[in-house]
Amino acid sequence: MPREDSLMRQISELGFALKRLMERMKGGGSGSGLTLDSDPVDKALTAEMGFGLDALLNVETENIISFLLENPGFSADNLELFADYLTQVGQGKDYQENLYRKAVTIYDYVNKATATFSMERQNKIQAIRSKLK
Repeated sequence: MPREDSLMRQISELGFALKRLMERMKGGGSGSGLTLDSDPVDKALTAEMGFGLDALLNVETENIISFLLENPGFSADNLELFADYLTQVGQGKDYQENLYRKAVTIYDYVNKATATFSMERQNKIQAIRSKLK
């Protein structure tokens, strides 16, 4: 039982960390949003997730799920949040295609790992794939 409580706490903490990253990226209402290549966001990724931008970009797309699942706090919901984050911060960057492909891989994994179909998730996948063509 204590191990389950610890795992649930890790999942919850990671969810909050992802939400903080999303909020910082959007500018937290101040209009000065950060991008993934911003030093503060790279440091936040390293502190909250245990990896930085370079590590993320260097992971092969087909290995992204196993890379992320090394952190036991990544649940299906947290993986989807992270894919949302990758999609938003990758826009207009040199590494946009890299992050978009990783996001689609994550969304596809979440589709397989959950028993619930999500039209919203499916729309995200289609939107990204149309940008990759």
